[in-house]
Amino acid sequence: MRIYLPLVLTIFAVSQLTAQSVDSDAQINTTGAGSVTFTPDLVVMQVAVETLSDKVGDASDENARKIESVMRALDDFAVSEEDRSTASYDVSPEYGRERDGRRVVTGYLVRNLIQVVVRDTDNVGRVIDAVIEAGANRITRVSFTSSMLEELQRRAIAEAVADARSLAELIAESAGGSLGDLVEIRFQRVLPVSTSDYAVSEIRAGPETPIAIGQHVVRAVVQTRWQYKKN
Repeated sequence: MRIYLPLVLTIFAVSQLTAQSVDSDAQINTTGAGSVTFTPDLVVMQVAVETLSDKVGDASDENARKIESVMRALDDFAVSEEDRSTASYDVSPEYGRERDGRRVVTGYLVRNLIQVVVRDTDNVGRVIDAVIEAGANRITRVSFTSSMLEELQRRAIAEAVADARSLAELIAESAGGSLGDLVEIRFQRVLPVSTSDYAVSEIRAGPETPIAIGQHVVRAVVQTRWQYKKN
């Protein structure tokens, strides 16, 4: 089984491309786009341990034992304590129905979710296999990113602004004038990370869980408004 996790980081603002009539108040609106390709050097995932028992104490104790085992597995791959943190811890009753329709508690579910950052991307598949073997029930929200993400975003934004200006200059020159001052520029940061959830049965389909990292893209789209100068 191969798992492909495309990651697209998008920075955008909705806009339109127009050129108003050529006079002293004319303005040009443009949309510029920029993109930067990168190879992720960080993989972030959430590791869940779920235990169910008739008694809440038994479910909690079993969960604690499995979490300790998962932590030891992470130690084996040199995942530092700074790169693992508790995302959530939940205890909830499980309900069933008696023959007469009454709703009754049948057990207790304890769920401990930890976030893990894997910096050695070559080991991601082996880390997943190790924590599953140690007692994890589910691997959720697996995503790829970069330790240089902020710099990548800046480069994409700069490219988008340059693209918007170049397009505005082309419109102005084609209309027989020239480009004036920048009136307005807008962008909105929206960073949707493509994620996937995997159950234990899915991950154990093969002898090792291969993760194909590949190339990913940071994209930026900006809206600009310029003055138009009539020559």
